[in-house]
Amino acid sequence: MLLLFEVIGGILFILPRFRTLGAVILTPIMAGILAHHFTLGDSLIIPLIMTAILVWVIVENRQKYLPMIKSN
Repeated sequence: MLLLFEVIGGILFILPRFRTLGAVILTPIMAGILAHHFTLGDSLIIPLIMTAILVWVIVENRQKYLPMIKSN
């Protein structure tokens, strides 16, 4: 099931129109990948690069995320 979310999130992340939704889907997955690699002592180079790209997209599109965190 997780692989399905990874693939859907990746496809949405590639498409410019749905990039923000893909980033929302991929954020908890990337957190798990980072935790996995950090605790096992594996190489962190690729996960850190992928996380940097994800953070870059989130910061670049931060205006689109504001309605999700604003309270009325």
